Amino acid sequence: STVRCEYENAASHYEGACQIFTPRPPLGVLFKLQIPSLSQLHFRRGGALRKVNKVMQALEAMKEGMACAHDDGDRLSAHTSLGNLYQGLGDSQGAVEEYQECVTLAERSGDKVSLGWNHGNLGNAYIALQQRDKAIHHLQISLELTLLHEPTPQSIGRAYNNLGTAYQSLSDLGRAEENYNRALAQSVYGKDGPGQARALGNLGNVAMLRKDFDRAHRYFTDTLTLTSDPSIRTVALHNRGCCTYERAELLLRASGRPCPVLVMCGRGSVALDDGTAHRVPLSEGVAGLYEEAREDLGHVITSHEATLHTMKGSMKGLSLSVSLFEANSRTFHRLQDCLCLLGKWEEALECAEQCRARTLGEVLLKRLGTRGNLTPPLSYQQIREVVGSQGQVVVFLSYTGSRLLVWVLAPDGREVRIQLNLDGVLFDEKPLDIYLRHGLPLEIGDRDLEMFGVCDYSQPSPLHRLHTLLGSPILRALGLVSSPQPRAETQTLFQPLDLSSQSRSKEVVLIPDSQGLPSQTQSGPKEVIVIPDSYTSLPFIALCDPTNHHFIGDIYQFRTFPSILTMATIMGLHHGNSDHGDTVTVDIPPQGVGGSDDQFCIVGDPTIPTFTHAGEEWSLGRLPHAAKEARWVGHILHSTPILHEHATKPLVVAMLQRAKVIHVAMHGSAVSGFLAFAGQDTIAKDIVTTTKGGKRGDNKPVLLFPHEVERLTVGAGLVVLSSCDSGRGTVSADGVQGMCRAFLVA
Repeated sequence: STVRCEYENAASHYEGACQIFTPRPPLGVLFKLQIPSLSQLHFRRGGALRKVNKVMQALEAMKEGMACAHDDGDRLSAHTSLGNLYQGLGDSQGAVEEYQECVTLAERSGDKVSLGWNHGNLGNAYIALQQRDKAIHHLQISLELTLLHEPTPQSIGRAYNNLGTAYQSLSDLGRAEENYNRALAQSVYGKDGPGQARALGNLGNVAMLRKDFDRAHRYFTDTLTLTSDPSIRTVALHNRGCCTYERAELLLRASGRPCPVLVMCGRGSVALDDGTAHRVPLSEGVAGLYEEAREDLGHVITSHEATLHTMKGSMKGLSLSVSLFEANSRTFHRLQDCLCLLGKWEEALECAEQCRARTLGEVLLKRLGTRGNLTPPLSYQQIREVVGSQGQVVVFLSYTGSRLLVWVLAPDGREVRIQLNLDGVLFDEKPLDIYLRHGLPLEIGDRDLEMFGVCDYSQPSPLHRLHTLLGSPILRALGLVSSPQPRAETQTLFQPLDLSSQSRSKEVVLIPDSQGLPSQTQSGPKEVIVIPDSYTSLPFIALCDPTNHHFIGDIYQFRTFPSILTMATIMGLHHGNSDHGDTVTVDIPPQGVGGSDDQFCIVGDPTIPTFTHAGEEWSLGRLPHAAKEARWVGHILHSTPILHEHATKPLVVAMLQRAKVIHVAMHGSAVSGFLAFAGQDTIAKDIVTTTKGGKRGDNKPVLLFPHEVERLTVGAGLVVLSSCDSGRGTVSADGVQGMCRAFLVA
């Protein structure tokens, strides 16, 4: 708290200095004082604000510094500060762009010291992006420049630390340790406390990778003793928490303690304490280690939550929070493991939901104005209330890298919790998440994606193995919570799975009996809501019950949401619980009677001029069938479509915010994330993109980007995006970020 107070005081003093700043004050000239520029004062204020997690204020201060930068030195500081901010939040691609600009400025000005710094920064960003060859290249240059032009212990130690990190990312632990020891020697010689802390933390990482957890724990503890820097402490706490968890896991495996596969709890049960009935309790030492890990990891997550809290005021801040949670997903996963092993399943569910599509949920709450008492992060009680209000069973999945954790939540309060230990279990020599993303699609689909026709379910197959290990327990759990009579007692329903290397060569089959399984009725399959994470997109409908060779999709109809929070907001809107009112009603007049075009926004084949984007010239052709499509939609809705040169961006954007039904058939781009509109000067003089001299102009009057759509207020009941790749986008822990999500937010 003392350090935080000092940083806040520093930010306040820098702000005061900015307000009274005078270039070249008389006393400064007289006494030859080193007076920082106004731009540098803004950067320093931004740096102090970032230390206390006031991210958006820090970003604003840095942008103010950028705006008043008058020379390459100030611009260099500006881009470095922004790059450090983005890198600290996990937005490594944004950081690379800033650092590349820094390298260009430093080369132009001949500033070899800054050039060395920014090659180092660029190398670190490339490590985060897993572009390791580029990282090594830039970090070697950084070390050479540092030894020649800034041979101080602090600078040399920093360069060795960075280079060691690159070798560590290549699994060359010998070279990594060698560079870290050199960094430690330099920092000790120069009495550089933060440098020592970084070197010790890095040596701890090497010890972790070598599974020398006791030694790693000492290194991380020494790191915490040596520094008060919040960013270094957060990393050290995360590392020590993971290290303590691994120590506990080793002792747990050595004890041979069985791991329950399925635990049931019902309303009114006396065994609802923590779900540990019928389990061998953890030894005091092992439980103590899990508690230690839980405490360290909990501090880290509290820090991330505080950072997110300062980002909520703007769309830019929320977009940065995507990278914040994605870059720190391992912290949340390890905490979930600890909590489940300690029997604290409710807290584990809260933790899993806390980082799940959090940005989208926050944006929807902000934009939709959903009524109720939803305050992220959701508590276990709020999660249960949301599930109860939906009236459908919810299956919540979380893959932590070593375990698959499943919560099957019934609206009447019943709950099944499944813990599958998948540590060391490989599917076609791949971990579960890699197999589901890259292996399974190639094995079960042919060129025409005829999935079911190429699988023989009577023989061992990838889908059969998935059902055996994962689908069967989930299917049994669904049957239990769907049965008429709740099971009041807590019970272990499966024997522990033996997934050791000796038994892995043969199929381990868990065949659920028919008791408690719902049969398909005339009303059709029962609907189940599935909330997977980005690692567990299981093909549920294709999983086959080995007892009767029926697909799970014959029994259940699955619907997915990225999180409980997004489900609550979207379904709340569905049920009329938002500021936008109830169901959207569209009046379509009888045939031959003209309707109100304000109800509809139908766009087809805009005439797009040549424009520049991302440094390249774009010339998109005509789409005659898109125009035909728009005319047919207009015919059905008795409305006049906007076609060709009339489909300008200002006109369409205005109509998007009035229409009840939107249908656009036009050019789009998933990679660049835009929709392209007409830009003819015969229609609107202010959106010309091609000058009389033939030079290409700005693309802003022609292209509509997702971040622009998110700022609109779209009250339509139906939006049809009939454009190239309009369902695609950037895949992250927060879901698919693209044009579809932008319209959902708007």
